[in-house]
Parts: sequence; structure tokens; C-alpha cells
Amino acid sequence: MNRVKIENMEKAKKHSKLIKLTICSLIFITFAFGNTVAQDTVSSKKDTINFVVSGDIFEDVNSTDAKAAMVLTLKEMMPNFWDFVGKVDAEVVNSVSEIRELLKQNKADVVGLISIDFLENREAMNLEPVFIIERGSNIGDIYLVVTKNNRQINSVSDLNSKKILTYETREGEIVNRWLYVEMRKAGMKNPNAIIDNFTKISKASKRIISVFLEKADACIISKQQYESMCELNPQLEQQLKIVCESPSFLSHVFSRNLSSKKPNIENAGNYALITNTTEQGSKLLKLFKAARVKKFENKYLLALEKMVDNYNKYINE
Repeated sequence: MNRVKIENMEKAKKHSKLIKLTICSLIFITFAFGNTVAQDTVSSKKDTINFVVSGDIFEDVNSTDAKAAMVLTLKEMMPNFWDFVGKVDAEVVNSVSEIRELLKQNKADVVGLISIDFLENREAMNLEPVFIIERGSNIGDIYLVVTKNNRQINSVSDLNSKKILTYETREGEIVNRWLYVEMRKAGMKNPNAIIDNFTKISKASKRIISVFLEKADACIISKQQYESMCELNPQLEQQLKIVCESPSFLSHVFSRNLSSKKPNIENAGNYALITNTTEQGSKLLKLFKAARVKKFENKYLLALEKMVDNYNKYINE
């Protein structure tokens, strides 16, 4: 009798344990399912933050490579956006008109432009600058006119009737306006007759080597690019000379779209700084030959704004 009672008690314990396990499992499944549904519901309500960048910013970097690198970096940054963003996407475009159209469609929340285009479109596009990509030790780029030592080119006045190689991208417009101002200061009456005949070459290395091999009389190149190439090939520094040097001009600006109603987009500049601390961010900066991301300050544009004002004064005389 005692043995039967004991067996029944054991069966009861097992049954009770099974019931408890079943209840726990049901609670867990219910919670997990409910949590998944809740997350999916929240995620579906979250916005996509669209980064739209002018391909001219990347100079000789392939647009497809640039977009792929940006997407990987943005994905790595996603945990920092998770509370308010469902997806972060990037688009590399070829013209300002494409950016205008994307802004109209509310598909551009953060916009990267060549600085000259930013100055001309900031009000119409309703943009507020938030960060920049620092390429070297300077904020912005210093541009050089470089020639070979044996050429009789000692100032911008000597560039007439010469084969000059320049930028192929919109960044070249910064160079053109700077040289226009310098030529007018030098007393030249029609600088555009010279500037319009410059030959556009996409790669800085090709421009400088062409001058070195005497296939061109002079070229325009950034100081950072020139110093990097001279470091790799000391003969360049020995046989080339700098004719003139620009102030440091900010070459590009990343802005937020003030018309965007997406939550927390005003912190885009802070989130962009994460690029400096992530693995994919480091790869992105290396691809673009950049040092770091920095928050925008108004003083960064002062030199460019002054030059553009001088250019407009000369044009309107």
C-alpha cells in the first residue's frame, strides 16, 4: 500500500512538473511572439534616413564603390540610430538637379555637396551645414598651380597659351574662380579666355606626371596630393615648382535638410562623428583619402565666401 502511494505521489510530481514546464513554455512563446510583433510594428513605423551625396566629392573614386562603402559604414552605425530609424540608406548622384528632385520627394535628409554648389543652393534647398570630411592637416584644400622648373611660367600671368591640366569634377569650379580672381588682380582683362581652354583630367596623378614628362605645361592639384606624390617620388619635388598657392578652401559640405520632419535628424552631425571610431568608418575615410569627420563651423567657409564675393564683383563690373 505504501509502495502504491509512493508511486502515485511520484506520478503526481511528474505531472505537476510537466504542467509547470508547459505553462512556462506557453508564457515564453507568448512573450517572444508578442515582443516580435511589437518590434515589427515599431520598426514599420520608423523612418528611412536618406544620405544623398554628390559624386564630385569623391573625385577619382568610383561612384559604385563610394556608395557601397557608405552603406556599409551606415549599417555599422545603425545601433546608434535604432531608437528612431528603421533604415539608413545612401545615394551617390551626378548632379545638383538630381539632389533638388530628391529633396522635393522627401528622399534626401542629409545632403553632401561641393562647397561652391552649397553656397549657391543652400537657401533654395533649405540646408543647414552639419559636418565635413577633413582630408589632411588643413580644414579644406589648398590648390597649387605646378609646372616644371625649365618652363618659363612664374605667375598666373604666364598661363596664357599654355596647356594647363585641371580638375574634371565640380571641385574644378572652385579652382577656376580662384584663378579668375588672381588673374584679374594681376591685371589680366579676360581670364576666362584662358581658363576655358584648360584640359580636364580626372586623376591628380595623371595631371602631375604629364607635367613631369613635359606633356603639359602646368597643372592644378591640391597641396595634399602634391606632397603625397613627392613623398613617393622625390624627383617630382626636385624638378617641379609651385607657381601659386590658394588659401585653404572648404571643398565640400554635408548638410541636413531643414524641411525633413524625421525625428532626431538634427543630430546627424553628431552621429556622423561615429565614422571616426568604427572599422567600416576607417575604411570609408581611407577610400576617400580623408583623415576624419568634423562638425561644421561657420569659419570653415569664410575663405571661400570671400573669394566668391571677389569673383562676383569682378564678373559684375
